[in-house]
Amino acid sequence: MSLSYREALDAIRCESERDAVRFRSYAETVTIYKAVNRISHMTYRCHESTPRFDTSAMDGYALSSAATRSAASDSPAIFRVCGTIAAGEEPLYLEEDAVSDIQPCVEIMTGAPFPQSTRNQAFDCCVRLEDVLLVTVSGYPCIKVEKQATFQQNRRLAGEDFSKGDILVSAGEVIQPSHIMALASAGVHEVRVIRRPAVGVISTGTELGKRCISSLHRIPDANGPYITASLQEQGFEVDFLGILEDNKEATTRGIHKVLNMNRYDILISSGAVSTGKFDFIPSALQSLQVRQVFHKILIRPGHPALFAKVPSARSALDDSGASDYMDEVPFFGLPGNPVASAACLQFLVVPYLRFLQGQPLEPVLEARAIKAEDAKSSVAYNMERAASQALFKVPKHLDVFRPGVINRHSGDRLEVTPMEHSSSKIKPFLGANCWIHIPAGVDEINPGDTVNIVASH
Repeated sequence: MSLSYREALDAIRCESERDAVRFRSYAETVTIYKAVNRISHMTYRCHESTPRFDTSAMDGYALSSAATRSAASDSPAIFRVCGTIAAGEEPLYLEEDAVSDIQPCVEIMTGAPFPQSTRNQAFDCCVRLEDVLLVTVSGYPCIKVEKQATFQQNRRLAGEDFSKGDILVSAGEVIQPSHIMALASAGVHEVRVIRRPAVGVISTGTELGKRCISSLHRIPDANGPYITASLQEQGFEVDFLGILEDNKEATTRGIHKVLNMNRYDILISSGAVSTGKFDFIPSALQSLQVRQVFHKILIRPGHPALFAKVPSARSALDDSGASDYMDEVPFFGLPGNPVASAACLQFLVVPYLRFLQGQPLEPVLEARAIKAEDAKSSVAYNMERAASQALFKVPKHLDVFRPGVINRHSGDRLEVTPMEHSSSKIKPFLGANCWIHIPAGVDEINPGDTVNIVASH
């Protein structure tokens, strides 16, 4: 009996959670330059407050704000420039007897530590370069300040950014560029990340390979390249492992050879997964003593999809004949039609990979379904103009996946145009940027209906 899509997804989640215990224990260290989009294996905290000392937020002059209390254009405050501090230099200390009677100031660059003084009036603010006038008084280089400065003006206080113990990135979190900035600012230059899942991709079909009797009737393999490219774009380690011929022995040998490599966390095949005369994936897997999780789902396209756990080359059967869960390789058999294979990749394989890494499913958005001609119109969508004819009808007992194009014509409200439905035609799929998911229980979609969409890869 075929599973519903929800039941299949629950089975995938259950199996991924078994595998995740082992998988997430593997980690590697990478520099922060290679860490973006990787999953942090541990939580990183700030070891000390940042910044570690008071610094200037501007290029300008550090001085005492109290000395500018009566500053005005007709009676400016005068300060003698007693030095310069750049970022990365030690703070400048001024002894009281080291300056003249003119109030001291210090030229200071952005990020530089504030100078210290033994005078009664401390350096407590920074006046920007563009807000002062350079002058010479009694042979000394000085500045004029023509308006009052405020306490702590343009001054970054120690510890006002991160406090000691603040989380920079959490375990299980996908590292984004903003995390890299935070890690680097706290002096963290290497991070432990979960190893990327290694995926092996196999295509099936004598008609795809060089042994096709007629080169005229050879069919180019679209699935292998697409699956490989899509998963690589999502950050997985993917190898395309070639094409298996349409016979049980060759298929069994090919899968067994891949298992002996002990390299892959998951295997994916396309084609030969249904019940036709040349569909040898199910029987080949039986020969390898698989534990079948499901075969055939109540979805369209992709009904023949298969998910099994294959004993790896490391596993050995115990006396009861049950294989160790820790030594099984997940195997997804996807249909041969390109769009059906792409739908199963998006809604079956990718969820397993995300669950394996402790990540949530990709976000589901809502959009209003519209006709292609309405999407091209510059006029906002008008319900009164919607034709009474349904956009498309679907079998009520199936979850249906359709490629679509996201449009924005009504403010921030998303609108989506369904593409022509064909699991074997690639041209309509070329312009799609999302999948429309119609859950079981719905039998038609009309213009203006709200539907669920997921971004495609």
